[in-house]
Amino acid sequence: MQILLDGSWELLSETQFEPEHFRGSTHIGISHEHPDHFSLASLRSIPEELRSSFVPLSQATRNHKLVAYCRGLGSAEVRGLPTWEWVSVAPDFDVQCCPFRHDDSVGTLRSNRRARTVAMRAR
Repeated sequence: MQILLDGSWELLSETQFEPEHFRGSTHIGISHEHPDHFSLASLRSIPEELRSSFVPLSQATRNHKLVAYCRGLGSAEVRGLPTWEWVSVAPDFDVQCCPFRHDDSVGTLRSNRRARTVAMRAR
């Protein structure tokens, strides 16, 4: 399993990922809908044949715009993560979405009973 977290600031610099970086990825973490984390251009640049091969993970929102957009691009499954709940994304691999200031979120990853918090916003 490979999870790709894009911590780049699109408005300040170009994304750090090329479309080929998505090959082999099973999940992509998107912390929130602001354009510094949810780059429409980056998602559209992923070759169509790869878009259905990974699952975007993001905090659950009331408007479901992120989910609808990713499904419109061809993602078969998009997961809006509830806050503070562990969600299994693969055998022995769980994620937890924790709210952070300004509608951002922090993810906690757990595998083999060990947890690690990752700031999806960090570079």
